[in-house]
Amino acid sequence: MNSQKTVGAGQLLLFLTFARVTVSLTHHFNTARHVIGQADWLAALLLPAVLAVLVLPTAWLLRVGEGRTVCRAARLLGKGWGAIYAGAYALLFFVMAFAAVGRFSFFVTSTMQPDQSPWFFPALLLLPVCYAALKGLQAIMRAGAVLAVMGLVLVVFVLATLVPRMDLLNVYSPLYNGWGGLARSVAMVTANSGVGAVLLMVAPRVRGRWQRAYAGYALAAGVAVFGVAFTTLAVLGGFSRIQLFPFFTAAGVANVGELNNLSALYAAAWIWGVFVQAALYLELCWQCLSAFIPDRFRTAALVVLAALAAVCAGLITGSLPAARQSFQPVGLLVMHGVYMVVLPLVLAAGLQFKKRKEAAYAQLDASGG
Repeated sequence: MNSQKTVGAGQLLLFLTFARVTVSLTHHFNTARHVIGQADWLAALLLPAVLAVLVLPTAWLLRVGEGRTVCRAARLLGKGWGAIYAGAYALLFFVMAFAAVGRFSFFVTSTMQPDQSPWFFPALLLLPVCYAALKGLQAIMRAGAVLAVMGLVLVVFVLATLVPRMDLLNVYSPLYNGWGGLARSVAMVTANSGVGAVLLMVAPRVRGRWQRAYAGYALAAGVAVFGVAFTTLAVLGGFSRIQLFPFFTAAGVANVGELNNLSALYAAAWIWGVFVQAALYLELCWQCLSAFIPDRFRTAALVVLAALAAVCAGLITGSLPAARQSFQPVGLLVMHGVYMVVLPLVLAAGLQFKKRKEAAYAQLDASGG
């Protein structure tokens, strides 16, 4: 099966980085009641250290699980544990898939084409996403690496063209709103770094050291979020507080030579990131569900998942309250903590206890006790 083939550490690095950059383009979504803040750029500089701490449960689980994915490692504790973890992570990846599409669709219908049907883009995007998911993990990561390079170049290009329009008088002290403001910014930036859950399924299939790929991602994530937050603040100032998508507004005032209004490049980078993320998340969702569904139903299952994701994305697009929930920092932070800290820690502790118990019994048998 294609989904069982390995991927390169470089491909993992590019995917994680591009996914985080895509989110950074929208993480100051003002309907989530978190406007772009003066402390966000400092929070971005602290992000690599935060990500380094948050990956420790994953690293422990991958070590005691002897390179198994989270679903396969859970089966070592019994069928019940395997079913619980498979179902939980299948739900996570399904939500991440339709949320990625729904966010972009909401951006289009609220900012670029207000008259567009909320169901058009989810249906349009999920067709190629479903096809990519059917091709398997290796194909998705290869295509993602190419799109990631192009998308990252576009984002860097837009940021570079905004430099002449920056006014440092728009940037205040990161402690302008006190330590509480900095804490909220760190929480917000961290809550939008949920792609670390991908490691629990992909890291065991990486050629080379996944730790190096993750370290590169952590550094790149900090640089990317800093670039977007600092540039947006320096260009728009207080005007950014009343924008749904501040970086899109900033890109609209950028120009270089005969090119005016580079917001189209922003949209292009975003849609490429959405395509790669949604395809991978659907494939990982299937891999979790394969614990319950025979492999011969893989195609049918992915088609059904894609259709359901399109419906959920359409609901996000057509409802402002639903769209707000998909960006809600508190909910994202809780989800991040549960799936990337609590569940891996519980499973790793269980596997460690089982290993020690088996070792103790083996020692007793060897001593004739």
